[in-house]
Amino acid sequence: MYSHMWSKNFECSAVLTGCEIEFTNYCGLDCNGCIRKDSTDFWFLDINTLQNICSYVDEKKFTEIVISGLWDAFLHPKFYDFLEYIFKRFPDIMVYVMTKWQSISDKDIEKFAVMKSEWKNINLTFSLFSLEKNQYKQVTWGGDLEKLLQVIKSAHTQRINFSFEFFLDKGNIAYISQFQKFVSLFGKEFRYTIPHNWGWKLNSKIYKNLFDETLLESIISKRVPGEICEAFEGEYVFFDFAGRVYKCWLARESKELFLWNINSGEFLRAFSSLDYNSCKSCSYFSYKTKLW
Repeated sequence: MYSHMWSKNFECSAVLTGCEIEFTNYCGLDCNGCIRKDSTDFWFLDINTLQNICSYVDEKKFTEIVISGLWDAFLHPKFYDFLEYIFKRFPDIMVYVMTKWQSISDKDIEKFAVMKSEWKNINLTFSLFSLEKNQYKQVTWGGDLEKLLQVIKSAHTQRINFSFEFFLDKGNIAYISQFQKFVSLFGKEFRYTIPHNWGWKLNSKIYKNLFDETLLESIISKRVPGEICEAFEGEYVFFDFAGRVYKCWLARESKELFLWNINSGEFLRAFSSLDYNSCKSCSYFSYKTKLW
């Protein structure tokens, strides 16, 4: 079920044969390593924008869609209506929904179970920062680990398609074996992502509290000279809630990687015209995830 999504060379949340859609940029958490506050406007994806995005998906013959961004898609008031629209347009497409728990509930798990029974290829990924209650709350500025674990148990009981993504950094790298044992309880693979500094917008002190090349040596790889980021060299694009199209979701505010607005129908620039050197402002230009 997940073989299309995982890549030997890219992070577990990445999709290389499709696109990423942001249903909303509202979020109930305020995680230490997040640049959500850099957003200049906040709202929800509308149906016209989704329709235009799906036309692009059809044109490109994408086989995967990730519902993600840095936010909480479950806050969208028409979340399930939009999923139904996507599957009506593309009955066989793979849809991955990322969540850090914020507002997902047992009722959502039940709805995912129904979609699975209808043979929809819907998958849920739980993003985790810690398995220790106080640390999880501290990192996310208020996240409730116990509620998240309850939802995970419900997902397991309902036998929906789900996976895990751990955010590894200096503060929790010592607990890898604990994380591996946890995912094995559910018969899942251990997947993770490394700390990023998107456009170097994170405060240097915050980033240093997350990233240390020596301490994280076992989970990171340094890019070799001339190596191109996987997202940059493929067909992948990111659509934000307003229909703005970027070559990479890590650089959602980058003028250099802004392509066009899907609602305007006018291309600002083609992929071939993008300058990869503009990505030097992203830590992913230098480091990538080392998958075991």
